[in-house]
Amino acid sequence: MTQQNPIPGPPGPPFQPPPIVPYLTPSLNPTGAVCPACGSPHAKKVSFTWWGGVPGPRLFNHVKCLACGAGYNGKNGKSNTTAITLYLVIGGIVGLIIFAMFVFVR
Repeated sequence: MTQQNPIPGPPGPPFQPPPIVPYLTPSLNPTGAVCPACGSPHAKKVSFTWWGGVPGPRLFNHVKCLACGAGYNGKNGKSNTTAITLYLVIGGIVGLIIFAMFVFVR
C-alpha cells in the first residue's frame, strides 16, 4: 500500500525562480544634476577641497563626477568657478583686514 501526502502542493506549474533584474548603480548625487563636462548623472559629494576646506563645498553644493572627475554644483549642474573665485577673494580681503587690525591698531 502506498502512502499519499496529506498536504497537497500548490496547484499550477512547478516552481519558477524570480526574473533576474539587471543591477543599476544608483546616482550618488541626490539632486540628480548631470555633469556639465560629460553628461554623467553619477556624482559624489565633496567633503573637503583645497580652496574651501570643509565649509566651502557645503556652501556651494560642490560634487565631483565619478566618470570624468569634474567638479560642479550638484543642485543646478553648473560650474562653481565664479562662486569659488568670489569665495577666495572675499576671504582674502577679510584676512587682510584682520591682519591690518593686528598690525596697525595698538
